Amino acid sequence: WSEKVAALNALIEAGGEQPYKILNGNYTTLLRELKQLLGHTHYLVCSKALAAIGMLAEGVGEPISSDLKPLLPTIVPLFKDKKVGKAVMSCLDQMFGNALRFDHFLGSNDSFLSSLDEKKEKNALVRKSVLEFLSRCVVSSGSYGTCGTLTGQHAQDLSKISCDKLKDSDASTRKAATDVLVSLLNSKDEVIVSTTEKVTSTLQSSNPRAFKTLSLATKSGKPDASKNGVSRPGTAPLKAASSQSNKSGRTKARPTTAPKSKTANVPSAPAKNIPSSGAADEKFDEGTLPSLEESIDSLSALGIPQWGDDADNGGVLAGIQSSNWKQRMVALNNLATYYESNGDRQFSSIASLFVLVKACTKSFQESNFNVSKAILELFKALFNIYADRQAAPEAFLYAPIVKLAAEKIGDRKLSSSSLSCLDSICIVKDPQRVLQVATKAVDGVKSPLVHEALLVWIKSFSVNFGLTALSQGVKDVLVWILKECESNNMKVKNAARDVLGEMYTQLGSVLESFVKSSDVVSSSVSSMVEKVFKDGAYDPNANQVERNLKCIAMSSSNDPSGGSGKKGNASSMLALPTTDLMSALKSDCLDRMNDTGDKKSWRNRKEALDEVYAALGKCGGLLSTEGKAFSQLKQLAENLRLRINDSQSNLKPLAASVIGSLLSHVDDTAQAR
Repeated sequence: WSEKVAALNALIEAGGEQPYKILNGNYTTLLRELKQLLGHTHYLVCSKALAAIGMLAEGVGEPISSDLKPLLPTIVPLFKDKKVGKAVMSCLDQMFGNALRFDHFLGSNDSFLSSLDEKKEKNALVRKSVLEFLSRCVVSSGSYGTCGTLTGQHAQDLSKISCDKLKDSDASTRKAATDVLVSLLNSKDEVIVSTTEKVTSTLQSSNPRAFKTLSLATKSGKPDASKNGVSRPGTAPLKAASSQSNKSGRTKARPTTAPKSKTANVPSAPAKNIPSSGAADEKFDEGTLPSLEESIDSLSALGIPQWGDDADNGGVLAGIQSSNWKQRMVALNNLATYYESNGDRQFSSIASLFVLVKACTKSFQESNFNVSKAILELFKALFNIYADRQAAPEAFLYAPIVKLAAEKIGDRKLSSSSLSCLDSICIVKDPQRVLQVATKAVDGVKSPLVHEALLVWIKSFSVNFGLTALSQGVKDVLVWILKECESNNMKVKNAARDVLGEMYTQLGSVLESFVKSSDVVSSSVSSMVEKVFKDGAYDPNANQVERNLKCIAMSSSNDPSGGSGKKGNASSMLALPTTDLMSALKSDCLDRMNDTGDKKSWRNRKEALDEVYAALGKCGGLLSTEGKAFSQLKQLAENLRLRINDSQSNLKPLAASVIGSLLSHVDDTAQAR
């Protein structure tokens, strides 16, 4: 079957781009071969054959009408197969108006109308679909082609047929017949409307309910085919595969919902915000993704092993749409295996794969942990493809998976997959955006296990990537961690404390200054954090250490830390406010600090030290070290060093405390100077 599909694809490609323009010729033999393929057992072969017939009907037109009309008895019964229903409708749409007229469908001896006879056609889906097609023909009549004219006689015939089908035993068929009548009554041609009204007037006595429905529908001006789909896809590319799969008797298809848009490009237009904890939001529009039908059609052409097999035999499409979790898991694992080997070659199909997996897994909200694990492993393989290509994934792809991994990170059965998936995403995407989505997702989860597990991962991230990878996103993460310090769960508190300890190792006094200046820190948390900082050891070279993992979206050749490509200035990452210390002191402070005139001068020196210490205590961030402010601080530091050897013994420890406080409010660069 795959060879036949490939040959049919080649035939369709030979027809060129739409709208098709094909030279007239002898296509009898080709159409005869295509007719034989309509009986093939595999739905893809049948769908592609229908696409080829539709292409010829649209491209050649009326000259081959005599060859197309005999195909109708073979094409119409295919409506009973849901997997090819859309392909059948699209093929008939391309026939009508381009090659076939209403007369070809409404002839008294025509087998097309026999498909509406409930005695001859037992399948209600066929009867309903034929009426839906006729309704579409009424709507699109005269809008394209040369064969779509609707006359008064046609309207009369259609009205009689539809009125008769209002007695059908199937409700959906009766509804489709009503739609045909509504479309005729809403026509802009007065002849069509008056002709239809004459026929439907008999319903007032024979079928009052139907007559009332028609009256209400025409008064409200409802478009007749709006409920049946687009008005005319005859000139649009035919998508042969449907959302239904081959399935065995005990396997039910899972309901799926496809995005409405049919644009196959990767999304770039802004529309919807990714969850954010404060930094610039990244926007994306899932409406620009391909539809589910287009996605299935695109993936069907890739040659994925076992794609079209039954679910019981490991079929990928049938399996992922199955209600059986084992079959969904097997299908996801097979997709992961395929993309691990062929991902770079099939990179352009990732958007289609995303649409299919999302539609078949309840938007990634699977209750079975085996299926959730398979989803995480599949997308981990996809992110590895992005890493190999040195490319960053779009927001539509990574944000839902970050949310899934963050929510499942506390599940011991899924913890390992969640952790490795988050690391894989941080390698290819700006980590601050990843942590924004993750912390936002965890905020909505009550379980302390999830909060603890995410804090443990953030510490691991800080070690493996380095905090420079977060750039200015450190501030948002730190605020979230400080909030977690207020948790009533001791394990969450301890995990938050461990993260702060690692952050202090890399950021040092700047982190301490930020916490002191933060408005979100309560007194209880403040005391705990001070103990963490007191027990911690700052490493001034931490930002230059070679890290195990790097973000390819941010790394540079001269940055061994794997961070943002900069040298990782802690004060710039936390955006601390600066204070001019000397302006907060009295003008004679330095003179009094150096006063050694008499035996009581030590009191002046102590007052000056106390004044400096008090000013530093009021400083909520860093001290200004720009221009003149730096030279003044340098002079102050020299005077404080003299007080370390003061003749008055009680001033020595005070001077040491002031020096320590001063250094805690100066960044690493200024300290080195």
